[in-house]
Amino acid sequence: MLTQTSGTAQLGVLLEHFYYGQLFYQGRPQGELQLLASSPGVSSEQVEEALNASRIPPMPGVPNGSWALVRGKSLPFLLAQAQIGSKGQSMRHVILMSPEGLRGLGGNLTALSRLVEGQMPTYEHVGNTVPPLTFSPTPPSGDDQQRALLALLGAARDRMDVVEALLSALIQGVQIVVRGAPNDLGTRAGFIEGLLALLPPPARFGVTFATHTLPSTRVDAQVRFYTDEPLPQNALIYDWEKGQVDGKRTPDEYSKYIKSLLRLDLQMVVDQTLTLTPVAGWRLKRGEALAEALTYAARRMVVDAAVTNNQPIEAAEVARILAEDPTLDEATSAAYVRHLLAFALVLEEIEQTDLLSLVVRGKPALERVILQQMDDALGVGKADRVYRVLARWLSNPFGFSGMYWVEMTQKATIAYAEQLAQRRQIEALNAFLRHVRKNQWNIEVSGIIPQLIEVALPLASLNESLAANVFALGASALPGDRWRRFVTLKPLIEKLPEGLKRLAAYLNNDDRTIPPVGLMAQIATEFGEEWRPLMITRLIEAALLAERRDLIDAAALALLARAAPVDLGSQETTYLWIVRSLSDDATVQRLGPAAAHHLLRILLLRGRYDELAAGVMRQGRLIYPPDKQMQFANMLRALFHDTRIEVAAVAPALSALSTQGLKPLPLAMAYYGALEQHNWPPGLDEAATELTRLVFSNRLILEAIQFELIIELLDYHVRRRDENYIARVTSLIPAAAIRRGDSAIDALVRIYRSLDWSAEIKATGLDMLRRYIRLSGDSFAPKVIAQLKLDLGAEVSAALEATHIMRRLIGGEELADYAYSLHTTAKFLYDTGLTYTDRGNLPSVPSLMSDLDSLNGNLTDAERRAIANAILDVGRALVVLSDRHRRFHAKDTDEQIQTQLDGAGNVETIFDIFRVMAGYFGRGRRLSVRTDRLLTNHPLGDRAAPALMREVQQINRLLKTALRAFGEDEKIALTPAAIRGELESLWAVIALYERRTLVKDLAIDLQRIPELALMITEKADVRTLQDSGVAKRLDMNRQRPENTLEFYRFVHGYFKARVRGD
Repeated sequence: MLTQTSGTAQLGVLLEHFYYGQLFYQGRPQGELQLLASSPGVSSEQVEEALNASRIPPMPGVPNGSWALVRGKSLPFLLAQAQIGSKGQSMRHVILMSPEGLRGLGGNLTALSRLVEGQMPTYEHVGNTVPPLTFSPTPPSGDDQQRALLALLGAARDRMDVVEALLSALIQGVQIVVRGAPNDLGTRAGFIEGLLALLPPPARFGVTFATHTLPSTRVDAQVRFYTDEPLPQNALIYDWEKGQVDGKRTPDEYSKYIKSLLRLDLQMVVDQTLTLTPVAGWRLKRGEALAEALTYAARRMVVDAAVTNNQPIEAAEVARILAEDPTLDEATSAAYVRHLLAFALVLEEIEQTDLLSLVVRGKPALERVILQQMDDALGVGKADRVYRVLARWLSNPFGFSGMYWVEMTQKATIAYAEQLAQRRQIEALNAFLRHVRKNQWNIEVSGIIPQLIEVALPLASLNESLAANVFALGASALPGDRWRRFVTLKPLIEKLPEGLKRLAAYLNNDDRTIPPVGLMAQIATEFGEEWRPLMITRLIEAALLAERRDLIDAAALALLARAAPVDLGSQETTYLWIVRSLSDDATVQRLGPAAAHHLLRILLLRGRYDELAAGVMRQGRLIYPPDKQMQFANMLRALFHDTRIEVAAVAPALSALSTQGLKPLPLAMAYYGALEQHNWPPGLDEAATELTRLVFSNRLILEAIQFELIIELLDYHVRRRDENYIARVTSLIPAAAIRRGDSAIDALVRIYRSLDWSAEIKATGLDMLRRYIRLSGDSFAPKVIAQLKLDLGAEVSAALEATHIMRRLIGGEELADYAYSLHTTAKFLYDTGLTYTDRGNLPSVPSLMSDLDSLNGNLTDAERRAIANAILDVGRALVVLSDRHRRFHAKDTDEQIQTQLDGAGNVETIFDIFRVMAGYFGRGRRLSVRTDRLLTNHPLGDRAAPALMREVQQINRLLKTALRAFGEDEKIALTPAAIRGELESLWAVIALYERRTLVKDLAIDLQRIPELALMITEKADVRTLQDSGVAKRLDMNRQRPENTLEFYRFVHGYFKARVRGD
């Protein structure tokens, strides 16, 4: 659309254009209007859009026709000319204009009119190509603009109200309709050019116009010249012949401003429109409407004139312009600054100066203007106002900063204090020093506080409130040696609280009595919450400098710890010096655990983690001997629980303790305290994981930590649904819950209910309850199960009932240990039982005696008695177990046995339980009890006497425990499913390699024991085990045993006979 032909727009741009009209051949116009010719850069879409937007009629009787500058939809601007050619052909010439080209003209329509053609070319055919137009946009000179203004005034008959109305409509976007104007194209264009000259150049390029239109003409132009009626509505109508305006009028501030200039001088109008160029351009670029931008520009000129000429103007408006307007030059900005500051100092409205610090900061020339004005104000006695303004600025983090501002503030502070002291205005001086004390770090006057104290000290001895104020000022700024002397300054102390007088006596060693507890804490508190942190710091410092450590107690250190989060300004170094001075071995021992604990809190709050770790180790060594390690651990838990630190600080603090070699138990409790303090947040996941590792890797921790702490750890992992950690932590809970007693049951119920999102995790919860029941006593377990049935339902209680029964059955042993006892029992029954299955080859008495004699050596009488009693008890237990089984199963069937191995059917006896257990471990396979073992006449095999004793005692315990598990007439309330569920729980805690060793023996032994027991007791005479004639002969080893039970009696008699003294 627009292409520069050289480096600048003024040297020429190329404009795309096209001709639209009738063909001319055979000496006359032919056909309809159509595209005749176009430059190479014009597209068919652009032609269509341009024709729709530029439908202007030619002006009759005017050779060069009519002319219009209009907007398109996608094309910014179009310059159109409509003409009736000399041969009668209808023609339109449309040039695609760009905003840059129009902006370069600056409203110079005279230069733009050079694109108007006196006579357009004729074409005999379509599809012609024409070169782009070369155009040099030239802005108007000052003289050109004055001529345009004169032309406008002439057309308006020099009526300023008419010009104001026309300019207002132009600015406010109201359409201007001009009627009755001369037909001359130059006259009409000059009228528009004069209106444009009243606008700043950046606002001129967007004004559209049409030099000739009809009521039916549909064209988007703000200024339209009309020929016929009716006139449009909502437009400003200017009657050229009458010189009058009518229709829609809109008031406008900029138009009023320009009218006032027109009355004075045309050159002034030209100059002001140029001056307003950057202001108006800035506002337009911000997206403001033309009216708003020009209204602001006009107001800016008024304000500029007022502040430059020291005329009254609203300070708020001056401040706003100074803050917002980037077009202010340095000289005008300085005038604005002087106006605002003078206004604030005179009227004491210092809030009006807030923007000064934000706008002027970083501009050295303007800062110098303010500093000089402040210095001048100090010279005429306005120290109070200067101080308030400077204090307000320096307290603002975005305000002034730097050496010159600090010096000026200090100068104003001292000047104001001296002024008040000279006038003996004690209350005002007290209020002023209170303000200085409160804001000293913001306004950076701490360096002159000693001077302020000197100014105020003579009056401080007359007033208690001022004395306290001066004392607090001294605490905030005096160095250690001067502060030590200042604390005991008698004229000042006389006006201060009694406690401070007594402290001074101790510091001067005038009072040698034992200091009262809490003296320094009391004094610091009397100075109020705001100054308490600084005061306790400086008082402890004074005590240390005076070598009176006996004044420092737990109450003082508690206040010192509360001061840890506070920014103490210049006393930060003093604060840490105090903590380090109190951390030596002797002082820590003197302070004791309560006071020394505060030193650790301070180091934790201050982020001194290496020093914290060293302090913890020191206190652990000095205050907490080995027998107080639990107190030490609880102290660390309390330290981290009660001390609020950021989540990000927890890891480095705990890491420092670990690096120093803190033992696992106190370290774990420190982890607990930190996690509890922050309610176990996601940001401390690594800390929670490390705590879990610590707990599981150190048995001492498991035994020492409270039930509630394990619950906290579990709750954390439950929230995260860390199923692996949940399984590990729940394994710790039963033992801790047992130590807690009845009160743990509610927590167990809550935990179980929380483990509900999957079948696997529910099983974990149930397994936790099973372990709890296994650890519960026989009398306590039924009560627990009954309570859990109420809380968790019958299904859970049934599983726990099975746990309790199975625990009684196996005597509370671990399953692996029970498996060893089962194997011992099965092997003994196997060896002794199968020997007597072959009735034709029974061992003889001499053979048995020979075997027993070989066992008898090296046994004590107690061991012989133990074997004699135990083996007889084994036989009796086998008889009772077998008899109870035969009450329900007169004869076992293969189908019944296989059903139980498959985990189904009824469970009515102990042997039934064994078979269900065997089926679990053998996966339902029935295994042969009898093997191809070579039968011998040696039922005890190669057992040694000690081994025999251990075996029969172990077997006796297993069988009697099984019998005690159920009363003689008690119905067994177990199902195969409940037994298998309990076995699953017991089996899961055994290591995989050990399971592989045990599983085969369990599957065989649990099937062998019932079958061998029933075989041994089948058709046996139970009188053998009583005091019968047969029993006596067997006891005397004179009769050959005919079955296994008789063999047990034979062995019983053998060992009993060899017990000396029986």
